[in-house]
Amino acid sequence: MRKYPIIFFMIMFVAGLNSFMVSAFLPILAKYFAVSTTQSGYLVSSFAVGDALTALIAGPLSDGRDRKKVLIFGLALFVLATLGCGLATSFTIMMLFEFISGIAAAFITPQVFATIPTVVAVGKVTQLMGFATAGLSSSQIIGVPLGSYLAVFSWRVSYLCLSVMALILIAVVYFGLPSTEVNYETSKHSFLSNLREVIKNPSARKMLLTYAAYQLGSATTIAFTSTWFNQDFGLNLSQIGTATILIGCGRLLGSLLSSRVIGRWGFNKTARIEFSFLIFIYLIVPFSPNVVVADIILALVFTCNGLLFPLLMTSLEGTVKNARSTISSLANCTIFLAQTIAGIIGGFLFNNFSGFFGIAIFSALVIGLGLIYGTKNITD
Repeated sequence: MRKYPIIFFMIMFVAGLNSFMVSAFLPILAKYFAVSTTQSGYLVSSFAVGDALTALIAGPLSDGRDRKKVLIFGLALFVLATLGCGLATSFTIMMLFEFISGIAAAFITPQVFATIPTVVAVGKVTQLMGFATAGLSSSQIIGVPLGSYLAVFSWRVSYLCLSVMALILIAVVYFGLPSTEVNYETSKHSFLSNLREVIKNPSARKMLLTYAAYQLGSATTIAFTSTWFNQDFGLNLSQIGTATILIGCGRLLGSLLSSRVIGRWGFNKTARIEFSFLIFIYLIVPFSPNVVVADIILALVFTCNGLLFPLLMTSLEGTVKNARSTISSLANCTIFLAQTIAGIIGGFLFNNFSGFFGIAIFSALVIGLGLIYGTKNITD
């Protein structure tokens, strides 16, 4: 048991590092490949599109198979893709390998959340989910500054280092994780059959909608926090980067404390309290008199988000036994869908309401729907 938190933390950390680290390289890559700033952003989109599109297939195909082998396959593909990024000689090739990196991530992340319930006792699942989530949160906090530091030497060095880290993880997974029992009946099913199994499950549908509400509120808030800090408080890019570190630390803290809070209050009570507290915090954010107060309140918002993520993922995985990779992949797709909707709706709200009021009210309403509709489906 002691080795599993470290293994899953590191897997999620490395898998998330690519998408966060590349953000630090965009100005350098734009200059190196002689492309516009807008075009350089396609690198981030390439990873996200590869992840989102593949998740719909990777999860259902993985169910009924040895998750350890699927995880090793995903990591091996990640090694090759990040190595390709580091050796890319044109912007098109760079985009291609970022896309393949996203495909690899789609095989890695769902396997982590699907494997956790199979390697530890029921009472330890949420704790291990919290460690895995903490790995992803840490990659968000460390990704940009680490990328900036390594880029001083060469942006290629960063990708090569990431490739080596993933290669080491293959050995760690091979020797450190047990093979999961193969369900031959499930493995014979097509990925459409596994998708239908989840979609026809009322508990799974309700939990996915609750998870979607949670992600939409979070995505809308984080998408326009930097713009708000810039326009209302006059922060420049480096100051915004510093401010968002505190927000990321809040998410990390929530992930690590999640199992303790749930152990004290139980799943349902924790969900109801956290959703209710989120509504309250969202509604007071726009009244922040200065950026310090705003940053602290948003750190509290994402501490709550960090607490809720392991709880919601544990509840999602508990709704289906033979299609855990499928529901993890659908949860992944929900994140990208929430980010897309957030970008569209959030832009309208930010431009047509004063300050952060439109964003905050919308996020509170979405979380309110999750509280009313979803928390009653979370059981202890």
